Amino acid sequence: MVILALLIVYAFLLPAHLFNDPYATVVLDEEGRLLGARIAEDEQWRFPPPDSIPEKFSACIRTFEDRYFY
Repeated sequence: MVILALLIVYAFLLPAHLFNDPYATVVLDEEGRLLGARIAEDEQWRFPPPDSIPEKFSACIRTFEDRYFY
């Protein structure tokens, strides 16, 4: 219980900027293909997370994982 309390206190003591990384500006077309991008404020190529996972990628992961699940 003491360890849990220490972890919670430690989490609140961390600087907030550790979790607020700026994203690069991304321009996509109607179908979600990348048209252009600009570097983030801290000069890093950090793309925002996609809104959805492509169906082809999802099917690939399910096929690979289901092989070991059953």
